[in-house]
Amino acid sequence: MKKIIAICMAALLLLAALPVSLVLADGTAKIVGTVDKANACAGDTIVLTVSMENNPGLAGWLIDVEWNTSALELTAQAGGTAFAGVGSLSFNKVENQSPSNALWYEFISGNNYTDNGVLFTMTFKVKEGAANGDYNIRLYCSDMDNMCNIDFDQVPADFVS
Repeated sequence: MKKIIAICMAALLLLAALPVSLVLADGTAKIVGTVDKANACAGDTIVLTVSMENNPGLAGWLIDVEWNTSALELTAQAGGTAFAGVGSLSFNKVENQSPSNALWYEFISGNNYTDNGVLFTMTFKVKEGAANGDYNIRLYCSDMDNMCNIDFDQVPADFVS
């Protein structure tokens, strides 16, 4: 009898946890970084485009971008089409220091925004004398509380770069 009760309790616990997992998977934003060139030489310019897919509703985000400063120099940053004209977008750039970040927020309206598409672009120059090799540009969020909705609840995000 104890074995049957234990099996029933385990099944109930599994069923109770299942909807939570499904909700989180469906509500996960995807942040994608793509570059316009797979190969570049010294002096070339590379444009990183950072986009969002599957946005469940945000009122603020902060995305960190990290690169190898011995090979790449950040020369420009610009807002994209997603969230354009709504809220405030700013960039934190210290001369040739990595990481940098982009911050967007809009808490005054009381709304969550579900925009998808290009969030921002960053332009890099390949430095003269940069050694041949692979140089990754990494997207991440140093504190996942920086991806939040209007209630300041954390919104999960997957980063692909």
